[in-house]
Amino acid sequence: MKRVWLFVGLAGILLLSGCFNKSQKGDELIAFYNHWMENWEIDSSTYSSLNWTEDAEEMLLIIENDILPVLTKSVDYLEQTDLEYRAVNDLNELLLDRESYLLALFQELADELNPDSTESETEIALEKFNENSMPIADKNKELAESLDTLMDKYHVYWITEYDSNGKELEKLGKDR
Repeated sequence: MKRVWLFVGLAGILLLSGCFNKSQKGDELIAFYNHWMENWEIDSSTYSSLNWTEDAEEMLLIIENDILPVLTKSVDYLEQTDLEYRAVNDLNELLLDRESYLLALFQELADELNPDSTESETEIALEKFNENSMPIADKNKELAESLDTLMDKYHVYWITEYDSNGKELEKLGKDR
């Protein structure tokens, strides 16, 4: 009889520790992803300004000043991040794969553009960039699916906050 109670007690402890572990994984997911988003996610307006620019010199300035430094810091952060839980680490790996690919892609474009590029040379470089950027859609989809799965599993949600300028910020959070 003592063995039965011991088994029931141990099973209960294991079940309860799993609940606490789930909460900790959710907290790690929130801390990791929000920290990355606050510091290294490139604003969509940067990409928009690059898309609307037709001058090779201006494109090169945007890439060198606004995109490459952010992607380099993002890759460095993701490579150096030491996460406790495998599920969050797997998300980190997906993000690192995407960011590394983007960094190489933009670096290649920057190498091909120069202030003296003709319109034809710029168009060729952009066509090559567009062809090579096709896998980004798949990487983004895989990343979004993984994040959605983790959010559901650990009861994490998108929340809206505002910075000091009133700009809307989307972050991960939990019900408190």
